[in-house]
Amino acid sequence: MGAVDTENSGAAGARTLLRGLAVLEAVGRGRRRLTDLVEEVGTSRSTTHRLASALVAAGFLRVDDDGYRLSSKLIELGAKAEAELDVPGVVHETVLAVAERTGEAVHVGVLDGADVVYIDKARSRRGIELASRVGGRVRAQNTALGKAVLATRADAEALEVYDPRSRATRRSSASAEEFGAAVRQARADGYALDREENELGISCVAAPIAAPGAPAAAAISVTVPTVHLSAERTAELADVVTRAGARLGRQLGGGSALSWL
Repeated sequence: MGAVDTENSGAAGARTLLRGLAVLEAVGRGRRRLTDLVEEVGTSRSTTHRLASALVAAGFLRVDDDGYRLSSKLIELGAKAEAELDVPGVVHETVLAVAERTGEAVHVGVLDGADVVYIDKARSRRGIELASRVGGRVRAQNTALGKAVLATRADAEALEVYDPRSRATRRSSASAEEFGAAVRQARADGYALDREENELGISCVAAPIAAPGAPAAAAISVTVPTVHLSAERTAELADVVTRAGARLGRQLGGGSALSWL
């Protein structure tokens, strides 16, 4: 076999591998029937069936009356991957990088019931001391972090956390309708805003830590004195946090690895 033939064979093998992984991911998103997989992956019915059958034979998929399902072998691999992943280190590295780039305070928080719990923080170069602390809790409805996470959930689930008695400032959402509109706006934009809703004089821009199409468990935010948050600065920070959130989502499996807390 010549060099060209070897190269072509290698390229074909790589394409097959990527298609097989696409089938695996599609099943993970709930696409169980062969017809659904064909539509999702974009391969022919015969090719898709061959890929799925190979994954079953290898133990990565199983078949039942409802179609294809992920197998326990993936749980074993996932557990091994999570055990090898330095989650606190990965998160803190990103927090420090965003703080260095923006010069502002940066937080990562996880949703816990109706609250957000701060799990990491980097201080601002402005020398402003914020009330937030690692391990501290705030109501999700009053924060950009909370709205960023809830924007990846259904409206009904997001509205369950809202309580008009838990407003932190006069700028906090005054009704469930107003809060719901803010969550929907965050979903449309890909990032969430908190304009003095948790602390007067302080605003935040946050994005979910999530894999594409998956609900988030956590979010990352940049915190800025409101006087410095122009429309241009908002757009700049939104770009930074959405990129950071997406990157952490890929590294941490959509933020689910943050269950180490």
